Amino acid sequence: MINVELPTPADVDLEEVVVGTCLLESTTFGKIADILGPEMFYDMKARLIFTTLNKMFNAGKPIDLCTVKIAMEEEGTLEQAGGPYHLALLSSKVAGSMHVMTHALIVKEMYMRREMRDRMYTLQARSVNLAYDIADTMIEIHNLIDFLEGVAKIGENMQSLKEIMDDTIRDGELRCEKNKQGLIGIPTGLKGLDEMTAGFQGGELVVLAARPGVGKSAMMLHMAMAAAKAGNSVLIFSLEMLNVQLGNRILTGQSNVDSKRWKAGTVDAAEMDEAKEAARQLAPLPISIDDNADVTTSYVRSCIRSKIVKDGCDVVYFDYLQVANMGSEDGKANWNRELEVSQATRRLKLIAKEFNIPVVMLSQLNRDAEERKVLRPEISQLRESGAIEQNADIVLLLYRPALLKLKEDPVSKYPSKNLGVIIVGKNRNGETGDVYFNHNDPMTKFEDYVPPIEWMNKNAR
Repeated sequence: MINVELPTPADVDLEEVVVGTCLLESTTFGKIADILGPEMFYDMKARLIFTTLNKMFNAGKPIDLCTVKIAMEEEGTLEQAGGPYHLALLSSKVAGSMHVMTHALIVKEMYMRREMRDRMYTLQARSVNLAYDIADTMIEIHNLIDFLEGVAKIGENMQSLKEIMDDTIRDGELRCEKNKQGLIGIPTGLKGLDEMTAGFQGGELVVLAARPGVGKSAMMLHMAMAAAKAGNSVLIFSLEMLNVQLGNRILTGQSNVDSKRWKAGTVDAAEMDEAKEAARQLAPLPISIDDNADVTTSYVRSCIRSKIVKDGCDVVYFDYLQVANMGSEDGKANWNRELEVSQATRRLKLIAKEFNIPVVMLSQLNRDAEERKVLRPEISQLRESGAIEQNADIVLLLYRPALLKLKEDPVSKYPSKNLGVIIVGKNRNGETGDVYFNHNDPMTKFEDYVPPIEWMNKNAR
């Protein structure tokens, strides 16, 4: 009646590789946290280890061979899992995390097949046992299908219109409440830009683009500081500059210490005291910076998830797209650079939606404007991929007329000295236009633009 010759779908070696990879590389678990659960492991030792890994990850604790060993000792499960030697053996079985997601999906599939086999044994027995009501048996069949679809997460994002409308009203009420308290979204540090965008919103991919040397990173830091000062938890991925280099920019931007003298190491004792006082005041701000130069989508997701668990994450800044390696995952080579950039922007947009936070991505513009002698940047100049514009909710083009040897901005006629322009070239949920700002010479301080008195007097006549 029951076919006892059916094999057990399981791959213990692969389960050990998955667990061993998590022990070997601290960021690995975040890549598979949404894929696997402890119950999906057939091998009891691997299941016990994965259970501990899951607890540590949800608690925001660092994961490595030593910390897991200590945690399992405290739980009293270390010896059941094979002891310290078995943990070390598992971590020695793998060379890296390149294929861990593929391995995790296979472990999950094996679990689903075991559940299918075992539950269908029961259904097979009930199908020939006349003591069981046929209607109840059919309900059990549907329950099995529902269970398997739940594990596979099929259709989990589908909602009825009633659910959507309920969520929409709640979102509207929340926006009204936030509006009473001030800005709805994440502030940018520029009043004109806040008014045009209502602040950066959850789920949005914002692109800040410019030619090299115009001040993308400086503007990003200004926005990040404004967000943090408003109480938002900020995460910055800096692929080009080290943490201390960004720290130098933040410190000189938030104090009266001259950036050139600070860089040259020629500040006097009074300036050093001022720098130390500024550093003391800046230290409590909720900003984290990751200067890993070789990031993948999985790495970014893991970092965001870890920060959310530890102290929250309200906005992410990514500096910058063209040096990222996010277009390829699991060691797969991309067809070409344009496709890689397209994949990277798409993945950052998905990350923004997944965590419901704005992701602000810096990008370069190509030289097309210089070749065609176009004075103001255009969206069509986004470097290497039209998909950047397609995936972005907001596109901001940074422009400084003084760099083009212009005496005034050709549109506003404002004098070009220390003038900056953010051209809102795309705003999926709002208006487009120009936002003007003042900056100092080293581009460390920004403020809303106020035309010089002599200019206003001249133009008033």
